Amino acid sequence: MPERDTASAVSRFAALTVGLATAAALAGCSLAATPAPVVPGPSSTPPSGSAAPTPTRPASVRFGKAYRWPDGLSITVAAPRPFWPSGWVRTVNSFTHFTQLTVTIRNGTTTRFDVTRLAITARSGGKDADGVHDPGKLGGSPPNGVAKGRTASYRIAFGIHKPGDVTVTIVARPGLEPVLVTR
Repeated sequence: MPERDTASAVSRFAALTVGLATAAALAGCSLAATPAPVVPGPSSTPPSGSAAPTPTRPASVRFGKAYRWPDGLSITVAAPRPFWPSGWVRTVNSFTHFTQLTVTIRNGTTTRFDVTRLAITARSGGKDADGVHDPGKLGGSPPNGVAKGRTASYRIAFGIHKPGDVTVTIVARPGLEPVLVTR
């Protein structure tokens, strides 16, 4: 029974870690009460006599190709590769298929890029994929930031539903357009 208790504790710890990391990324890791920048966009009220605006699709790019935002930031997500997590990760995860991605950030902006504001999510087989925390196989955590003019790469992994059917969404930071990465 102690092994089951340990697996359960590790499972709760892994879920908490992924949850906190996701919350931190979505919250922007900012304690200051600074409002997010307002990005001008189409009016939500259509002029009289016209149809309601149609929602715009996010920008898209293929795996292995860089997406560059107007401010000079570019991110490349390499094509998904099969991944087999460490034993303890497999015991706390309900997935039987996993994929690994290499993320490369090239900071062509005029300021440091805060990686803690970056959110990367994945879908597979029409369902959300789950982030996998496996530092033993993936290496350390991503850097906290990338200085202007510099490049950084790191690996991430997801538990997926259907191998060969993976899409990734990148939200670099509030105010920048989300990007869909596909095959």
